[in-house]
Amino acid sequence: MPKFTRRAAERPAELLDAAMGQFYRQGYSVTKIDDIARAAGVTVGTVYRYFPSKEALFHALVERGLDS
Repeated sequence: MPKFTRRAAERPAELLDAAMGQFYRQGYSVTKIDDIARAAGVTVGTVYRYFPSKEALFHALVERGLDS
């Protein structure tokens, strides 16, 4: 997959999009942070820079869904 090339301010949304895709394809319990990072075209450290855990990513996805 191509790497995201947007600015750092847009990175959380990109990571959430990648996480949503992985959760949908594999399921939450099977998905690893490594999978999300690979889908987003970033390192695992980049994911952890914005979200401290997979659970935090999931909560952010729920919040984003509620805000829409």
